[in-house]
Parts: sequence; structure tokens; C-alpha cells
Amino acid sequence: RGQARKSPGTTPPTVLRLAELSVSLQALRTHWMQVAAEVDALPADGMSQLSRIGWSLKFNALKTDAAERTPRIVHGALQIVGILGYKNDTPFSLGRHYRDALSAALMISNDRIAAQSANLLLVFKDDQE
Repeated sequence: RGQARKSPGTTPPTVLRLAELSVSLQALRTHWMQVAAEVDALPADGMSQLSRIGWSLKFNALKTDAAERTPRIVHGALQIVGILGYKNDTPFSLGRHYRDALSAALMISNDRIAAQSANLLLVFKDDQE
């Protein structure tokens, strides 16, 4: 914003990256909110449905989507902020955010989840839900 205020009428190069990140963040939020809305829509006695294959596939897809998309979003933010985001002693530091974003794919490996989802898809029938 500061860069844009300094040069009215010109678009800073980082704004295009910001627009791309905004799209990616909106897509991730939409995915998360869709799954959350489906869980919230379950009847009070319907929580046992969450153990069905279809739900496992939904949760697996959400986890892997978030684990893959989040580091790209944080990396893009780091490219926008620049060196101030790389340094740990600034209010713009993204180091902790970057570390946390990268850990999502490691805690429960995305490869392991993808293999589990592949096996579930072999027996999944969409009409189960």
C-alpha cells in the first residue's frame, strides 16, 4: 500500500502477486467452509456418519489441499514483503508462519494420506452418503 501511495496511477509489481495469493486463499477458505458447513448440517444424532468412507475422503482432501496450498500462500506473502518478512526481528516476520505451514505436510504425511485415499476410492460408492 505504501508503495502504491508513493506512485499514484501505477500498479506496483507485487500487487499482481497479491491478487494471485488472494485467489488461492479464497479457494482454500471456500473448501474449508464447505466441509465445515456439511459437518454442521449433520443432524445431532448423525455424527456417526463422519466415520463413513465419503467423509474420510473429504477430510483427507481438505487436509492435503491445505497442506499443499498454505506454504505456497506464505511463500508468496514472503516474496511480497521481502527481506522484512525473512528477518525474525520485524513486525512483518513470516518465519514462524512459514515453518508452521511447512509442518502440515509432515505431521501426517500427504503421501500417506494420498495412499489411504487411493485405497478408499477403490471401495467407495458415492451413494453411501
